[in-house]
Amino acid sequence: MNQAPSHNSLPLLDLRAVGKTFRLHARASEPMCVFENFDLQLYAGECVVLTGSSGCGKSTLLRLIFGNYLLQSGRICVRHNGGVVDIASSTPREILRLRRWTLGYVSQFLRVIPRVPALQIVAEPLRQRGVPAEMARPRAAQMLERLHVPPRLWRLPPATFSGGEQQRVNLARAFVADYPVMLLDEPTAALDSENRNTVMALMEECKNRGAGLLGVFHDVEVRAAVGTRFVNVEAFRGNHG
Repeated sequence: MNQAPSHNSLPLLDLRAVGKTFRLHARASEPMCVFENFDLQLYAGECVVLTGSSGCGKSTLLRLIFGNYLLQSGRICVRHNGGVVDIASSTPREILRLRRWTLGYVSQFLRVIPRVPALQIVAEPLRQRGVPAEMARPRAAQMLERLHVPPRLWRLPPATFSGGEQQRVNLARAFVADYPVMLLDEPTAALDSENRNTVMALMEECKNRGAGLLGVFHDVEVRAAVGTRFVNVEAFRGNHG
């Protein structure tokens, strides 16, 4: 595990003694400890790459930070609106505010919304922040164009798109707003080389504006190009499963 660089500023994300356990019915409810005592600080302008074998908990960690999973132990503190919010003790309403203003997230799959056009899906994060439609739509269109989603698809619901097209819509939606923290779960998995290069450029732009990125990248070239620090999740694996 690489050590965090020396910083005068406070971290954007501060994980302390984080632990996560699942109970599997197939194992007669025997607890399976994914990791424990996980510590990590994420600072502005860096991209921390989570490493480790498949199934070691990399995606689970991102979902914990985003508030999709509950913590068993520890704290996940996020700098938000001039203060600090602990994910573990946040209400659903507070989690939604964090997602609107602070936490961007690229999952491996787009949550397809029936009958909603791609342009509207991409513009939604801006509209949720109060950006007028006449300003949000052009920015959404610009991001779709940059990710090579053809204009003929913008008015169609992504449920009809290919997997690669859906992923590009997913990426456009995540990068259209300037989130201070970006959580990236295999953002380039379904992309060709041209779109992969576009996403790497978008990630570099995020770092340059002072965002912090935390991601899982199985593509070795992408990992080497964007990563500034590497953390092996398996180093925090528990002794219970």
